[in-house]
Amino acid sequence: MKKLIVFALLLVPLTTMSVEKSKKVYICNDKYNTEYHANEKCPRLIDCATDVKQVAIDEVKEFRTACKTCFKKRKR
Repeated sequence: MKKLIVFALLLVPLTTMSVEKSKKVYICNDKYNTEYHANEKCPRLIDCATDVKQVAIDEVKEFRTACKTCFKKRKR
């Protein structure tokens, strides 16, 4: 029984990490836009001339930068 509890406690952080990797973001599907957005209604995404596409963050993080409006860093 103790082994089962330990296994369950170790499994929870692993599943949480995989959910974070598959987080969905939005991109403007044109060749000139270089940002990804957290919110489909972002003011910087509204001006997209082509379609807005929902993708996994790990697909685009390497090639695009985070939108400064959607991903504001909190000041401490």
